[in-house]
Amino acid sequence: MNKLLKKQGFTLVELLITMAIVSILAMIAIPSFGNYVAQARRSEAEQELMRIASRMENCYSLNNNYTDCLQNYTLPAEIAKHYTLNLTDDTANTYTLIVTAKDSQKRDKKNCQQLAINHLGRKFSLNDESALTTDLHKCW
Repeated sequence: MNKLLKKQGFTLVELLITMAIVSILAMIAIPSFGNYVAQARRSEAEQELMRIASRMENCYSLNNNYTDCLQNYTLPAEIAKHYTLNLTDDTANTYTLIVTAKDSQKRDKKNCQQLAINHLGRKFSLNDESALTTDLHKCW
């Protein structure tokens, strides 16, 4: 008769071990996923900077200056959620475009809070102190 009344289900110890394993895996996976999301957003901002630089060069070829080339331009909504665009050194013959991370994107592990490109096509990154980052390949 005892053989017919087999116990079914899991013991408390088995459930605790399973929960411990799942929580350890989550501790590893969640931060890694966050890094990939930040990297994807940074890549989108880089692509948009390249599009804007192309637009600036097209404007220069038509007008022989860079002034007013970005009139009425706004960043796409998805990028504007995580970056702001600044145009500096805007003269007739020069410009520097800078996108600056905001909100959750500031936690980017690679310290790539500011990405920039200038009229010469030179890509560079600025760290929190606005100093030129020496290792450009980590951000671009």
